[in-house]
Amino acid sequence: MVEGWNALLRQAGDLLERAADCGLEVGASEQDLCAARPNSAVAELCVWLAYALAGLTGSPAGAGSLPVKDAADRVKASAAPGAPPEQLDVALAALDAALDPGGAAGARLAGAPRRLLLLERLLGHLQASRLLHSAAPPPGPQLDGAAEASARLRAVANLLGADAAGEGAASLAAAADARLAALLQAAQATGGGEPVLARGDLSDAQVERLRDVDAALHAEYALRRRMLIERAQVTLQSLLRSERLEEQGCAAAAREAADKGAAALVAEPAVSVEDVFTTCAGDLLPMGMAATSSDVAAFPASVKSVLMGAVPDRGGRPQEDRAAAAAAAMPAWAPRRATGTGGGGPRGGGGGGRGHGKGKGKDHGSKGKGKG
Repeated sequence: MVEGWNALLRQAGDLLERAADCGLEVGASEQDLCAARPNSAVAELCVWLAYALAGLTGSPAGAGSLPVKDAADRVKASAAPGAPPEQLDVALAALDAALDPGGAAGARLAGAPRRLLLLERLLGHLQASRLLHSAAPPPGPQLDGAAEASARLRAVANLLGADAAGEGAASLAAAADARLAALLQAAQATGGGEPVLARGDLSDAQVERLRDVDAALHAEYALRRRMLIERAQVTLQSLLRSERLEEQGCAAAAREAADKGAAALVAEPAVSVEDVFTTCAGDLLPMGMAATSSDVAAFPASVKSVLMGAVPDRGGRPQEDRAAAAAAAMPAWAPRRATGTGGGGPRGGGGGGRGHGKGKGKDHGSKGKGKG
């Protein structure tokens, strides 16, 4: 019995994976699919599957037909809260019969395994119908290359507002080109178009609030600019100390270029509140671009074409410095060795070599004290 239950759980897990591949993500588990009474997650799975099959209009295997849509509505009604559990199984069997009248697989089993079998068959119908539907040619006449180019040209003309009533591609292209030239000339005359925000659109209180925001941003970006300028000057000073500049004889020219670049760096931002009322859509377009490596949003910059060569390792890592200092302060470990000096033999104590003097020690049985 345990092996049969584990087999059902594995079958239910495979069913959930197939449902996820079809685009369904529900909270149903393997135990929910194998239970005798379906919960809300299982009911949601059944309803989604039924209407996914009903929505495949014109698909093979009968999906999308009127009997399938009626059977899908029946599944939805049977999955309502409080409906008997066997009613959902009957509705699923009716949907399976509408898709495959000769299958009759719904009458083989009863209970939860029957529902599991029906869901597997319905998922199979859905996957097969989607594959056949994607392989089928699209309805309607196919456009050749010339017709497709003409359709795109007409779409461009409509987008520009040009007169697309002319006959022939040449006249249509000429009208689109003239309209584009007029739009570009108008944009250049107005500095990129009309201002996005006029002064009259804001009240005095709103303008005052805008000035407060400008002051806060002004102070923040001024601080950032000063920090950036300081770092740039330190980098330039480091480069000017290069021995290669002296060897090549271009130290003076490099110093002059560095001074000119440093003079061009200004800490105070040049943007004011009045610029808000003269900003056009063309000014805001670059701000929406992301500085990524994609072809659409990449910013052109000459610095991106510079290839850096091999940079020498200058060290300065605190971990390496601490390890070197600790190694220098601590002597290397060595085993202790006997020196052989003094009288410290196995007998211990005593002066070196005076064990046989004139005095008699206690080891000779004498109670007197030895003399000198």
